[in-house]
Amino acid sequence: MAKKGLFLARALSSKNRARLKTYINENRMLLSNSDGKDVSDISKQNKNILYFYYYLLENTDFKDDVITQNNNTYKNDRTLSEVCLSEPSKNNDFSLIKPKKNKTVITYDQILDNSSSKDIVTKDFKDNKYANEDELMQKVSSWSNKMAHWCQSDIETVLGSMYFSDMSEKNSKKFLNKLYKAQCDYNNDKDEAYSFDVDYIIKNIDGMKDNLYDEENMNVKKALNLIKKYYPNQIVNKKFLKNYLYCMKVEDTYMDFFNIKTQAVKELMLYQDRSIQQNIEAGEEDKYEEQSLITFVVKDDKKTPLGQDTCRIVTINKDEYDKYIKYNNNYFYTNAHVKMYAEKYKKKELDMRSELDKASKGFELNPTEVNAIMAKCAINSFHIPVKDLQDFVAEKSITNVNYDYPPLVESLAYYGSALYDITPSKNKEGVLEEVLEHQEEMCEKTRKEYEGRYTDPEKKFNEDNNISKKIDKKFAVR
Repeated sequence: MAKKGLFLARALSSKNRARLKTYINENRMLLSNSDGKDVSDISKQNKNILYFYYYLLENTDFKDDVITQNNNTYKNDRTLSEVCLSEPSKNNDFSLIKPKKNKTVITYDQILDNSSSKDIVTKDFKDNKYANEDELMQKVSSWSNKMAHWCQSDIETVLGSMYFSDMSEKNSKKFLNKLYKAQCDYNNDKDEAYSFDVDYIIKNIDGMKDNLYDEENMNVKKALNLIKKYYPNQIVNKKFLKNYLYCMKVEDTYMDFFNIKTQAVKELMLYQDRSIQQNIEAGEEDKYEEQSLITFVVKDDKKTPLGQDTCRIVTINKDEYDKYIKYNNNYFYTNAHVKMYAEKYKKKELDMRSELDKASKGFELNPTEVNAIMAKCAINSFHIPVKDLQDFVAEKSITNVNYDYPPLVESLAYYGSALYDITPSKNKEGVLEEVLEHQEEMCEKTRKEYEGRYTDPEKKFNEDNNISKKIDKKFAVR
Protein backbone atom coordinates (compact mmCIF):
# COMPACT_ATOMS: atom_id res chain seq x y z
CA MET A 1 0.00 0.00 0.00
CA ALA A 2 1.41 3.39 -0.97
CA LYS A 3 1.94 5.85 1.85
CA LYS A 4 -0.15 9.00 2.14
CA GLY A 5 1.86 12.09 1.22
CA LEU A 6 1.69 15.84 1.70
CA PHE A 7 0.59 17.76 -1.36
CA LEU A 8 2.93 20.67 -0.73
CA ALA A 9 5.94 18.46 -0.11
CA ARG A 10 5.44 17.19 -3.65
CA ALA A 11 4.51 20.55 -5.19
CA LEU A 12 7.50 22.32 -3.60
CA SER A 13 10.14 19.95 -4.96
CA SER A 14 12.56 21.74 -7.28
CA LYS A 15 11.52 19.53 -10.22
CA ASN A 16 7.81 20.24 -9.83
CA ARG A 17 8.27 23.96 -9.16
CA ALA A 18 10.28 24.13 -12.39
CA ARG A 19 7.52 22.22 -14.22
CA LEU A 20 4.92 24.78 -13.09
CA LYS A 21 7.04 27.69 -14.29
CA THR A 22 7.60 25.94 -17.61
CA TYR A 23 3.85 25.63 -18.09
CA ILE A 24 3.43 29.35 -17.36
CA ASN A 25 6.02 30.32 -19.96
CA GLU A 26 4.65 27.89 -22.55
CA ASN A 27 1.10 29.11 -21.95
CA ARG A 28 2.22 32.69 -22.37
CA MET A 29 3.52 31.88 -25.84
CA LEU A 30 0.43 29.85 -26.77
CA LEU A 31 -1.89 32.67 -25.71
CA SER A 32 0.18 35.29 -27.46
CA ASN A 33 0.02 33.39 -30.76
CA SER A 34 -3.57 32.13 -30.51
CA ASP A 35 -6.44 33.55 -32.53
CA GLY A 36 -8.93 31.65 -30.37
CA LYS A 37 -10.28 29.69 -33.33
CA ASP A 38 -7.82 26.80 -33.48
CA VAL A 39 -7.10 25.86 -29.86
CA SER A 40 -5.78 22.36 -30.49
CA ASP A 41 -2.32 23.22 -29.11
CA ILE A 42 -3.89 24.87 -26.05
CA SER A 43 -6.11 21.84 -25.46
CA LYS A 44 -3.11 19.51 -25.67
CA GLN A 45 -1.29 21.68 -23.15
CA ASN A 46 -4.31 21.74 -20.82
CA LYS A 47 -4.47 17.95 -20.84
CA ASN A 48 -0.78 17.83 -19.93
CA ILE A 49 -1.33 20.27 -17.07
CA LEU A 50 -4.24 18.23 -15.74
CA TYR A 51 -2.19 15.01 -15.87
CA PHE A 52 0.52 16.85 -13.91
CA TYR A 53 -2.01 18.12 -11.38
CA TYR A 54 -3.31 14.63 -10.79
CA TYR A 55 0.23 13.44 -10.17
CA LEU A 56 0.67 16.26 -7.63
CA LEU A 57 -2.48 15.42 -5.67
CA GLU A 58 -2.70 11.63 -5.93
CA ASN A 59 -2.15 9.91 -2.54
CA THR A 60 -2.03 13.25 -0.69
CA ASP A 61 -3.81 15.15 2.07
CA PHE A 62 -5.07 17.64 -0.52
CA LYS A 63 -7.01 14.98 -2.39
CA ASP A 64 -8.52 13.65 0.83
CA ASP A 65 -9.53 17.18 1.84
CA VAL A 66 -11.36 17.79 -1.46
CA ILE A 67 -13.29 14.56 -0.93
CA THR A 68 -14.02 15.40 2.72
CA GLN A 69 -15.32 18.87 1.80
CA ASN A 70 -17.56 17.35 -0.86
CA ASN A 71 -18.94 14.78 1.57
CA ASN A 72 -19.47 17.37 4.30
CA THR A 73 -21.63 19.32 1.85
CA TYR A 74 -23.95 16.39 1.19
CA LYS A 75 -23.74 13.97 4.12
CA ASN A 76 -26.64 15.50 6.08
CA ASP A 77 -28.84 15.95 3.02
CA ARG A 78 -31.12 12.91 2.81
CA THR A 79 -31.89 13.59 -0.85
CA LEU A 80 -28.50 14.45 -2.34
CA SER A 81 -26.34 12.18 -0.18
CA GLU A 82 -27.69 9.26 -2.21
CA VAL A 83 -25.93 10.42 -5.38
CA CYS A 84 -23.32 13.06 -4.46
CA LEU A 85 -21.20 11.41 -1.78
CA SER A 86 -17.78 10.13 -2.77
CA GLU A 87 -15.99 6.96 -1.87
CA PRO A 88 -12.73 7.50 0.06
CA SER A 89 -9.63 7.74 -2.06
CA LYS A 90 -7.65 4.55 -2.51
CA ASN A 91 -3.90 5.01 -2.37
CA ASN A 92 -2.15 3.77 -5.48
CA ASP A 93 1.39 2.47 -5.50
CA PHE A 94 3.39 4.31 -8.17
CA SER A 95 6.17 1.75 -7.90
CA LEU A 96 3.92 -0.89 -9.46
CA ILE A 97 3.55 1.13 -12.68
CA LYS A 98 6.01 0.19 -15.41
CA PRO A 99 7.45 2.88 -17.72
CA LYS A 100 6.16 3.05 -21.26
CA LYS A 101 8.21 1.51 -24.05
CA ASN A 102 11.45 3.46 -24.64
CA LYS A 103 10.89 5.44 -21.40
CA THR A 104 13.00 5.22 -18.24
CA VAL A 105 10.42 6.71 -15.85
CA ILE A 106 6.65 6.62 -15.57
CA THR A 107 4.78 9.59 -17.07
CA TYR A 108 2.13 11.80 -15.47
CA ASP A 109 -0.68 10.33 -17.56
CA GLN A 110 0.20 6.84 -16.33
CA ILE A 111 -0.49 7.87 -12.72
CA LEU A 112 -4.08 8.67 -13.66
CA ASP A 113 -4.59 5.84 -16.12
CA ASN A 114 -3.43 3.27 -13.56
CA SER A 115 -5.43 4.62 -10.64
CA SER A 116 -7.98 2.13 -9.32
CA SER A 117 -9.60 4.64 -6.98
CA LYS A 118 -13.34 5.28 -7.43
CA ASP A 119 -13.42 8.67 -5.67
CA ILE A 120 -14.86 11.85 -7.23
CA VAL A 121 -11.46 13.48 -7.73
CA THR A 122 -10.10 10.59 -9.78
CA LYS A 123 -13.36 10.49 -11.76
CA ASP A 124 -13.13 14.23 -12.41
CA PHE A 125 -9.69 13.82 -13.97
CA LYS A 126 -10.52 10.64 -15.87
CA ASP A 127 -13.51 12.45 -17.40
CA ASN A 128 -11.09 14.86 -19.09
CA LYS A 129 -10.95 12.56 -22.10
CA TYR A 130 -14.60 13.45 -22.75
CA ALA A 131 -14.14 17.20 -22.16
CA ASN A 132 -14.54 19.83 -24.86
CA GLU A 133 -12.02 22.66 -25.28
CA ASP A 134 -13.79 25.12 -22.98
CA GLU A 135 -14.36 22.43 -20.35
CA LEU A 136 -10.61 21.70 -20.26
CA MET A 137 -9.93 25.41 -19.78
CA GLN A 138 -12.45 25.50 -16.96
CA LYS A 139 -10.92 22.44 -15.30
CA VAL A 140 -7.40 23.90 -15.41
CA SER A 141 -8.59 27.19 -13.92
CA SER A 142 -10.68 25.46 -11.26
CA TRP A 143 -7.99 23.04 -10.06
CA SER A 144 -5.34 25.78 -10.17
CA ASN A 145 -7.60 27.87 -7.96
CA LYS A 146 -8.09 25.01 -5.48
CA MET A 147 -4.35 24.40 -5.30
CA ALA A 148 -3.61 28.10 -4.83
CA HIS A 149 -6.02 28.25 -1.89
CA TRP A 150 -4.38 25.18 -0.36
CA CYS A 151 -1.06 27.05 -0.50
CA GLN A 152 -2.53 30.05 1.32
CA SER A 153 -4.08 27.83 3.99
CA ASP A 154 -0.68 26.25 4.62
CA ILE A 155 0.91 29.69 5.01
CA GLU A 156 -1.74 30.63 7.56
CA THR A 157 -0.96 27.44 9.49
CA VAL A 158 2.76 28.29 9.62
CA LEU A 159 1.91 31.85 10.64
CA GLY A 160 0.27 30.43 13.76
CA SER A 161 3.67 29.27 15.07
CA MET A 162 5.60 32.48 14.26
CA TYR A 163 6.55 35.04 16.89
CA PHE A 164 6.47 38.74 15.97
CA SER A 165 8.05 41.57 17.92
CA ASP A 166 4.81 43.40 17.21
CA MET A 167 2.12 40.76 17.66
CA SER A 168 -0.44 42.93 15.82
CA GLU A 169 1.41 41.74 12.70
CA LYS A 170 0.17 38.22 13.38
CA ASN A 171 -2.90 38.76 11.26
CA SER A 172 -3.40 36.37 8.34
CA LYS A 173 -4.76 38.93 5.88
CA LYS A 174 -2.03 41.45 6.71
CA PHE A 175 0.68 38.77 6.58
CA LEU A 176 -0.50 37.38 3.24
CA ASN A 177 -0.61 40.87 1.73
CA LYS A 178 2.93 41.67 2.86
CA LEU A 179 4.21 38.26 1.83
CA TYR A 180 2.80 38.76 -1.66
CA LYS A 181 4.57 42.11 -1.96
CA ALA A 182 7.79 40.63 -0.61
CA GLN A 183 7.59 37.84 -3.16
CA CYS A 184 7.12 40.42 -5.92
CA ASP A 185 10.31 42.14 -4.71
CA TYR A 186 12.10 38.81 -4.67
CA ASN A 187 10.95 37.96 -8.21
CA ASN A 188 11.91 41.36 -9.62
CA ASP A 189 14.64 40.52 -12.13
CA LYS A 190 15.57 44.19 -12.48
CA ASP A 191 16.41 44.61 -8.78
CA GLU A 192 19.29 42.60 -7.29
CA ALA A 193 18.72 43.97 -3.77
CA TYR A 194 16.57 41.01 -2.77
CA SER A 195 17.98 38.33 -5.06
CA PHE A 196 19.00 35.43 -2.83
CA ASP A 197 18.85 31.65 -2.71
CA VAL A 198 15.93 30.63 -0.49
CA ASP A 199 16.70 26.91 -0.66
CA TYR A 200 20.36 27.48 0.26
CA ILE A 201 19.42 29.31 3.45
CA ILE A 202 16.79 26.77 4.51
CA LYS A 203 19.22 23.89 3.89
CA ASN A 204 22.16 25.47 5.75
CA ILE A 205 20.51 27.59 8.42
CA ASP A 206 21.18 25.17 11.29
CA GLY A 207 24.93 25.57 10.79
CA MET A 208 24.81 29.37 10.67
CA LYS A 209 25.66 31.74 13.53
CA ASP A 210 23.00 32.06 16.21
CA ASN A 211 23.02 35.81 15.64
CA LEU A 212 22.07 35.94 11.97
CA TYR A 213 23.03 39.60 11.77
CA ASP A 214 26.69 38.51 12.14
CA GLU A 215 26.45 36.27 9.08
CA GLU A 216 28.61 37.43 6.14
CA ASN A 217 26.77 35.32 3.58
CA MET A 218 25.05 37.65 1.09
CA ASN A 219 22.04 35.33 0.80
CA VAL A 220 21.33 35.84 4.50
CA LYS A 221 22.00 39.59 4.38
CA LYS A 222 19.57 40.08 1.49
CA ALA A 223 16.93 37.91 3.16
CA LEU A 224 17.20 39.98 6.34
CA ASN A 225 16.94 43.18 4.32
CA LEU A 226 13.77 41.96 2.64
CA ILE A 227 12.17 41.10 5.97
CA LYS A 228 13.26 44.45 7.42
CA LYS A 229 11.46 46.26 4.58
CA TYR A 230 8.12 44.90 5.77
CA TYR A 231 8.91 44.33 9.46
CA PRO A 232 11.45 47.03 10.42
CA ASN A 233 11.31 46.24 14.15
CA GLN A 234 11.38 42.46 13.88
CA ILE A 235 14.21 40.57 15.57
CA VAL A 236 14.90 37.68 13.19
CA ASN A 237 16.20 34.45 14.71
CA LYS A 238 16.75 31.14 12.92
CA LYS A 239 13.25 29.85 13.57
CA PHE A 240 11.58 33.01 12.27
CA LEU A 241 13.79 33.13 9.17
CA LYS A 242 13.23 29.45 8.37
CA ASN A 243 9.45 29.81 8.72
CA TYR A 244 9.37 33.03 6.72
CA LEU A 245 11.43 31.60 3.86
CA TYR A 246 9.27 28.49 3.79
CA CYS A 247 6.24 30.77 3.45
CA MET A 248 8.01 32.52 0.58
CA LYS A 249 8.45 29.19 -1.22
CA VAL A 250 4.78 28.38 -0.75
CA GLU A 251 3.80 31.91 -1.84
CA ASP A 252 5.86 31.54 -4.99
CA THR A 253 4.00 28.33 -5.83
CA TYR A 254 0.69 30.01 -4.95
CA MET A 255 1.50 32.72 -7.48
CA ASP A 256 2.36 30.08 -10.10
CA PHE A 257 -0.98 28.33 -9.61
CA PHE A 258 -2.73 31.71 -9.73
CA ASN A 259 -0.93 32.60 -12.98
CA ILE A 260 -1.97 29.32 -14.63
CA LYS A 261 -5.55 29.92 -13.46
CA THR A 262 -5.58 33.42 -14.98
CA GLN A 263 -4.09 32.15 -18.23
CA ALA A 264 -6.80 29.46 -18.46
CA VAL A 265 -9.50 32.08 -17.87
CA LYS A 266 -8.03 34.18 -20.69
CA GLU A 267 -8.02 31.14 -22.97
CA LEU A 268 -11.67 30.59 -22.13
CA MET A 269 -12.65 34.22 -22.79
CA LEU A 270 -10.82 34.25 -26.13
CA TYR A 271 -12.15 30.88 -27.29
CA GLN A 272 -15.75 31.70 -26.37
CA ASP A 273 -15.57 35.14 -27.99
CA ARG A 274 -14.33 33.74 -31.30
CA SER A 275 -16.89 30.93 -31.23
CA ILE A 276 -19.71 33.43 -30.64
CA GLN A 277 -18.45 35.61 -33.49
CA GLN A 278 -18.39 32.64 -35.84
CA ASN A 279 -21.91 31.60 -34.83
CA ILE A 280 -23.25 35.13 -35.38
CA GLU A 281 -21.59 35.31 -38.81
CA ALA A 282 -23.04 31.90 -39.69
CA GLY A 283 -26.53 33.09 -38.70
CA GLU A 284 -26.94 30.55 -35.91
CA GLU A 285 -30.09 31.08 -33.84
CA ASP A 286 -28.12 30.44 -30.65
CA LYS A 287 -24.86 32.40 -30.56
CA TYR A 288 -23.54 29.91 -27.99
CA GLU A 289 -24.05 26.98 -30.38
CA GLU A 290 -21.77 24.05 -29.54
CA GLN A 291 -20.29 25.77 -26.47
CA SER A 292 -20.36 23.69 -23.32
CA LEU A 293 -20.04 26.64 -20.95
CA ILE A 294 -21.31 30.15 -20.51
CA THR A 295 -19.08 32.58 -18.61
CA PHE A 296 -19.93 35.69 -16.59
CA VAL A 297 -17.84 38.47 -15.06
CA VAL A 298 -19.31 39.42 -11.67
CA LYS A 299 -18.28 42.57 -9.82
CA ASP A 300 -16.62 42.23 -6.42
CA ASP A 301 -15.19 44.64 -3.85
CA LYS A 302 -12.25 42.42 -2.90
CA LYS A 303 -8.82 43.90 -3.64
CA THR A 304 -5.53 42.22 -4.50
CA PRO A 305 -2.59 42.67 -2.07
CA LEU A 306 -1.45 45.48 -4.40
CA GLY A 307 -4.82 47.21 -4.05
CA GLN A 308 -6.11 46.28 -7.51
CA ASP A 309 -9.80 45.67 -8.16
CA THR A 310 -10.90 42.08 -8.68
CA CYS A 311 -13.87 40.37 -10.28
CA ARG A 312 -15.32 36.89 -10.05
CA ILE A 313 -15.34 34.70 -13.14
CA VAL A 314 -18.32 32.36 -13.04
CA THR A 315 -18.57 29.43 -15.46
CA ILE A 316 -21.76 27.41 -15.85
CA ASN A 317 -22.83 24.50 -18.02
CA LYS A 318 -24.71 26.25 -20.84
CA ASP A 319 -27.59 23.79 -21.27
CA GLU A 320 -28.27 23.64 -17.53
CA TYR A 321 -28.00 27.42 -17.25
CA ASP A 322 -30.79 27.78 -19.79
CA LYS A 323 -33.01 25.38 -17.85
CA TYR A 324 -32.45 26.46 -14.25
CA ILE A 325 -30.82 29.90 -14.02
CA LYS A 326 -31.41 32.12 -17.06
CA TYR A 327 -34.92 33.25 -16.05
CA ASN A 328 -34.81 32.31 -12.37
CA ASN A 329 -35.75 35.15 -9.99
CA ASN A 330 -35.61 33.04 -6.83
CA TYR A 331 -32.71 33.78 -4.52
CA PHE A 332 -30.32 32.79 -1.73
CA TYR A 333 -27.49 34.64 0.03
CA THR A 334 -24.31 33.25 1.54
CA ASN A 335 -22.51 34.80 4.50
CA ALA A 336 -19.68 35.94 2.20
CA HIS A 337 -22.16 37.65 -0.13
CA VAL A 338 -23.92 39.47 2.72
CA LYS A 339 -20.59 40.43 4.29
CA MET A 340 -19.38 42.00 1.05
CA TYR A 341 -22.38 44.35 0.90
CA ALA A 342 -22.28 45.02 4.67
CA GLU A 343 -18.63 46.08 4.54
CA LYS A 344 -19.16 48.12 1.39
CA TYR A 345 -21.93 50.20 2.94
CA LYS A 346 -20.83 49.92 6.59
CA LYS A 347 -24.01 48.16 7.69
CA LYS A 348 -24.61 45.37 10.17
CA GLU A 349 -24.72 42.01 8.42
CA LEU A 350 -28.13 41.19 9.87
CA ASP A 351 -29.55 44.47 8.56
CA MET A 352 -27.94 43.96 5.15
CA ARG A 353 -29.38 40.46 4.92
CA SER A 354 -32.83 41.96 5.48
CA GLU A 355 -32.26 44.53 2.75
CA LEU A 356 -31.12 41.85 0.30
CA ASP A 357 -34.25 39.84 1.00
CA LYS A 358 -36.37 42.93 0.28
CA ALA A 359 -34.53 43.58 -2.97
CA SER A 360 -35.14 40.04 -4.20
CA LYS A 361 -38.14 38.67 -6.01
CA GLY A 362 -39.41 35.13 -5.94
CA PHE A 363 -38.76 32.64 -3.15
CA GLU A 364 -35.65 31.72 -1.18
CA LEU A 365 -34.01 28.49 -2.32
CA ASN A 366 -33.49 25.84 0.33
CA PRO A 367 -30.00 24.32 0.86
CA THR A 368 -30.85 21.17 -1.10
CA GLU A 369 -31.92 23.24 -4.12
CA VAL A 370 -28.78 25.38 -3.94
CA ASN A 371 -26.48 22.36 -3.78
CA ALA A 372 -28.43 20.67 -6.58
CA ILE A 373 -27.97 23.73 -8.81
CA MET A 374 -24.23 23.76 -8.01
CA ALA A 375 -23.90 20.10 -8.95
CA LYS A 376 -26.25 20.05 -11.95
CA CYS A 377 -24.98 23.27 -13.51
CA ALA A 378 -21.29 22.66 -12.69
CA ILE A 379 -20.83 26.09 -11.12
CA ASN A 380 -17.28 27.38 -10.79
CA SER A 381 -16.26 30.77 -9.42
CA PHE A 382 -12.83 32.35 -8.86
CA HIS A 383 -11.19 35.76 -8.58
CA ILE A 384 -8.90 37.44 -11.07
CA PRO A 385 -7.68 41.07 -11.18
CA VAL A 386 -9.94 43.30 -13.26
CA LYS A 387 -6.94 44.93 -14.96
CA ASP A 388 -5.61 41.56 -16.16
CA LEU A 389 -8.95 40.83 -17.77
CA GLN A 390 -9.44 44.31 -19.24
CA ASP A 391 -5.92 44.41 -20.72
CA PHE A 392 -6.41 41.00 -22.34
CA VAL A 393 -9.85 41.92 -23.69
CA ALA A 394 -8.34 45.03 -25.29
CA GLU A 395 -5.27 43.20 -26.59
CA LYS A 396 -7.32 40.48 -28.32
CA SER A 397 -10.27 42.76 -29.29
CA ILE A 398 -12.74 40.57 -27.40
CA THR A 399 -16.28 41.90 -27.72
CA ASN A 400 -18.43 39.16 -26.21
CA VAL A 401 -18.06 39.45 -22.44
CA ASN A 402 -21.06 38.80 -20.17
CA TYR A 403 -21.04 41.61 -17.61
CA ASP A 404 -24.84 41.33 -17.44
CA TYR A 405 -26.35 38.37 -15.58
CA PRO A 406 -29.45 37.09 -13.79
CA PRO A 407 -29.61 37.39 -9.97
CA LEU A 408 -28.75 33.76 -9.23
CA VAL A 409 -25.40 34.13 -11.00
CA GLU A 410 -24.33 36.80 -8.52
CA SER A 411 -25.36 34.60 -5.59
CA LEU A 412 -23.64 31.53 -7.04
CA ALA A 413 -20.45 33.56 -7.53
CA TYR A 414 -20.14 33.75 -3.74
CA TYR A 415 -20.92 30.08 -3.11
CA GLY A 416 -17.74 28.50 -4.45
CA SER A 417 -17.19 25.76 -7.00
CA ALA A 418 -18.43 22.28 -7.78
CA LEU A 419 -16.57 19.47 -9.50
CA TYR A 420 -17.60 19.34 -13.14
CA ASP A 421 -19.23 15.93 -13.58
CA ILE A 422 -19.11 15.43 -17.34
CA THR A 423 -20.42 11.85 -17.14
CA PRO A 424 -22.96 11.74 -14.29
CA SER A 425 -24.87 8.52 -13.70
CA LYS A 426 -28.53 8.31 -14.74
CA ASN A 427 -29.45 7.98 -11.08
CA LYS A 428 -27.61 11.17 -10.16
CA GLU A 429 -29.16 13.06 -13.06
CA GLY A 430 -32.61 11.84 -12.09
CA VAL A 431 -32.30 12.91 -8.46
CA LEU A 432 -30.93 16.36 -9.34
CA GLU A 433 -33.62 16.92 -11.97
CA GLU A 434 -36.33 15.95 -9.49
CA VAL A 435 -35.00 18.39 -6.88
CA LEU A 436 -34.87 21.18 -9.46
CA GLU A 437 -38.16 20.42 -11.20
CA HIS A 438 -39.90 23.46 -9.69
CA GLN A 439 -36.98 25.74 -10.66
CA GLU A 440 -37.17 24.53 -14.25
CA GLU A 441 -40.94 25.12 -14.37
CA MET A 442 -40.59 28.58 -12.90
CA CYS A 443 -37.85 29.51 -15.39
CA GLU A 444 -39.95 28.35 -18.31
CA LYS A 445 -42.95 30.34 -17.09
CA THR A 446 -40.87 33.52 -16.66
CA ARG A 447 -39.20 33.01 -20.03
CA LYS A 448 -42.56 32.93 -21.80
CA GLU A 449 -43.72 36.06 -19.96
CA TYR A 450 -40.65 38.08 -20.93
CA GLU A 451 -40.33 36.76 -24.48
CA GLY A 452 -43.95 37.66 -25.08
CA ARG A 453 -43.52 41.28 -23.95
CA TYR A 454 -39.97 42.49 -24.75
CA THR A 455 -37.72 42.59 -27.80
CA ASP A 456 -34.68 41.77 -25.65
CA PRO A 457 -36.28 39.66 -22.91
CA GLU A 458 -33.06 38.37 -21.34
CA LYS A 459 -31.65 41.87 -20.90
CA LYS A 460 -34.93 43.14 -19.48
CA PHE A 461 -35.16 40.24 -17.02
CA ASN A 462 -31.63 40.93 -15.80
CA GLU A 463 -32.39 44.63 -15.37
CA ASP A 464 -35.59 43.97 -13.43
CA ASN A 465 -33.85 41.56 -11.05
CA ASN A 466 -30.37 43.09 -10.68
CA ILE A 467 -29.67 42.91 -6.93
CA SER A 468 -26.43 44.89 -7.06
CA LYS A 469 -28.04 47.91 -8.74
CA LYS A 470 -30.95 47.89 -6.29
CA ILE A 471 -28.67 47.85 -3.25
CA ASP A 472 -26.30 50.41 -4.77
CA LYS A 473 -29.20 52.71 -5.56
CA LYS A 474 -30.48 52.55 -1.99
CA PHE A 475 -27.18 53.00 -0.15
CA ALA A 476 -24.79 54.70 -2.58
CA VAL A 477 -23.51 58.09 -1.44
CA ARG A 478 -25.03 60.73 -3.65
